[in-house]
Amino acid sequence: MAVAALVVGCSSPDDAESSSGSAGDLILNLPDGTSYTFSDVPERLVTLGTAWTDVALHFGVTPVGYYDDFETGGGEAAPWLTGRVGDATEISLDSVGPAVAGLDPDVIFAPGFAGDQLATLQGLGVPVISAVGDGQQVDSWQTMTQVMGQILREPDTAEQIIADTDAAADAVRAEYPNLAGKTYAFVNYYAPDQMVALGDASDGAAQFFSRLGLEITPTLVEGFQSSGQARVALSTERVPDLDADLLFILTTPELADTLESLPGYSDLRSVQTGAVMRMTMLEASALNTPSPGSISYVLDAVKPTLQIANDAPAE
Repeated sequence: MAVAALVVGCSSPDDAESSSGSAGDLILNLPDGTSYTFSDVPERLVTLGTAWTDVALHFGVTPVGYYDDFETGGGEAAPWLTGRVGDATEISLDSVGPAVAGLDPDVIFAPGFAGDQLATLQGLGVPVISAVGDGQQVDSWQTMTQVMGQILREPDTAEQIIADTDAAADAVRAEYPNLAGKTYAFVNYYAPDQMVALGDASDGAAQFFSRLGLEITPTLVEGFQSSGQARVALSTERVPDLDADLLFILTTPELADTLESLPGYSDLRSVQTGAVMRMTMLEASALNTPSPGSISYVLDAVKPTLQIANDAPAE
């Protein structure tokens, strides 16, 4: 979903493995074949993505530098980072290489970076964690947390962070037991004749909804399977493909009226029951690239839509 400057993929925890080498070394093997050896616990972390920054902060580690892609993509800094980054340097996207080099990092987390920027970062001679997933667009926050736990030698802390975050989501699910098995569409309507919708059930964004008992509507899953794209591109004549019990949709104020007039929109089940969440850019970003802090932030925001779908009669 094109709602943030950086989009990446997700995986199971087994895709990023570590093992003990000689002299207490930690060897981190990533799904792309990259392997890094950490002889000591790194102290100077650079996190070029809001989710990685949040994960580091949950371990009590303040990066020396960070890039808030939420602020770049939507003009609003992630509130769950506010007051937590201390005197860390905020890095601009147009000066990533020089800015990171000047921070003398021990390890760089750079999800979604590619081409010259990635090559520049890799040229600094320190580990660059560009993805921990196995081909999906958005990394699983659980896998990110486990990888961070490996690198910091705090695997028990990682599991506690995951357990606490999952417990909060599970409590919301328990409030709405009728959601189990209901379908949803997670959509960005960004141009008069174009939208994208999440279709990959293994994507990091999908895992948040799965935890609540929801499933991607089958037409979008089919779109992913046929195109290979986690975010399925749809022309507006394919609005019926969004038919689901719940609709989470991002659009602009300028396109809001156009959205409601699109053929087939008023016939969607979610529209007819009112189980539609018009997301802000911040809410869409929090759902699109989730992390422990963003999940805590957005859980209350989704509750009204969950309540409507929970109370809607079964078909």
